[in-house]
Amino acid sequence: RVINAGKLAVVMGIEISVPLDCGEYLEIPRCTAAQIDEGLTEVYALGVRQMELANKFDNALSGVTGDDGAFGVLVTNIGNRYETGHTLKMGTCDEPEKHGEHDHRHDKLQENPGDLSGAPVGRDSIFGAVLEVSGRSGVSTVYPRGPHCNAIGLNDLGRTAIDGLMRRGMIFDPDHMSAAARKASLEHVAKARYSGVISSHSWGDAPTYREILRLGGVVTPSDGSSTDYVKDWRQLRKAADPRFAFGYGFGSDITGFSKQGPPRNPDEKNDVDYPFRGLGGALVDRQRSGERLYDVNTGGVDHYGLYPDWIEDGRIVAGRDGPAFTADVERAVEAYLQMWERAVGVPGNACRRDVADLTGKRVSRVRVGMTVERVLLALGQPRSRDRRTLTFCGEQGSVAVRIGDDGRVRSVRAARG
Repeated sequence: RVINAGKLAVVMGIEISVPLDCGEYLEIPRCTAAQIDEGLTEVYALGVRQMELANKFDNALSGVTGDDGAFGVLVTNIGNRYETGHTLKMGTCDEPEKHGEHDHRHDKLQENPGDLSGAPVGRDSIFGAVLEVSGRSGVSTVYPRGPHCNAIGLNDLGRTAIDGLMRRGMIFDPDHMSAAARKASLEHVAKARYSGVISSHSWGDAPTYREILRLGGVVTPSDGSSTDYVKDWRQLRKAADPRFAFGYGFGSDITGFSKQGPPRNPDEKNDVDYPFRGLGGALVDRQRSGERLYDVNTGGVDHYGLYPDWIEDGRIVAGRDGPAFTADVERAVEAYLQMWERAVGVPGNACRRDVADLTGKRVSRVRVGMTVERVLLALGQPRSRDRRTLTFCGEQGSVAVRIGDDGRVRSVRAARG
């Protein structure tokens, strides 16, 4: 209701390493299916509507995709051993030979001196060659060559958790799950024809994002550089399913280890010119705090208030595609809203070719005084909506449902043609 009214909405979600207290030790679950159901009932009552099943460590629901670099050693390898009794079970992925370099299922590459054995001779490359033969270091796990995939995928308890999310109309986020778990979980969701799925901040891979879009879900990449953000937009736009609204949001991951968008330091012909017209036509000038004047061109995203500047920088990076880029960013809320509506049982838009037009009998179910929620459940998703009017496709033409300030139907009008 809040989003439909054009107001700001905050959706509470869960992203922790041991959700619902479902950890594992030596791959033995520390929870039960009944505990999962009780936990979901509890968090739902608290207002939670979105959930991930993994974060930094393997658990009883799913394997984890891990972290790369130093975080991979300190957080998801040593930490995983402390939490579960074992390090990450990463092996070389099978799919890269069948697909492109990056267009395959994969987890985060673990620090592995063996991958340095072909590098110019030096301390690390020699040590790497020895490790490649011996397979042991005595200090930390030695992995085979990348790209890496976790051997632990989606567990039976993970399927139970996803079923529980779908029954409640909650949004499922496969970010941070292992590649095998992401594949299995999205296949499970597809069998249920469930659209309530998103990737909130880029902890997946290209096949995962395509599958989410085919389900009618939403992908909001992590907000790194504006250049990378536009590059991701071009790829995702190609994968968009025409049956569903495509919108392009972003996931800041601001409370994690992620850094925000750095400055491009462009030349004056290719930079953000202040003041500028931002999303919705708002006039945006450089933001000042005390004696400091913020400029996205030279400082990047130094705080939350600079996201409009960063989006404007993306529009400039997109060049001739700038208007299309901006339109997709502005449509992100609508795409998210429609995804969530389908998750709670609202039928698809009757204007789609694969959905039958609304019959007069069905339209007659809408009465003056009905809530917006009941209208949507009766007629499905509208072709267009604003704060006052929902427009649908009927057999005899368009159907306009006027909504009052109280969120209830004021009038229903049908127009031929």
